[in-house]
Amino acid sequence: MKKIKLTVILIVFAVLIIFAFQNIPPTPITFLIYTFKISTALLTLVSALIGFLVGIIFMLFLNRKKI
Repeated sequence: MKKIKLTVILIVFAVLIIFAFQNIPPTPITFLIYTFKISTALLTLVSALIGFLVGIIFMLFLNRKKI
């Protein structure tokens, strides 16, 4: 089961990297009153990293509650 999970994670990561590097042009981002331009690739990778970290924290929280 661990081998399958690792394989799926690596495939998702590879697809994410390919997608990110095909979208390198900057994209304007507006947050409240702030506007800035950031590479779409960087935005995609940072968003995925934040989602991954939130998922890990959520899973750790659920595992801790069961004990």
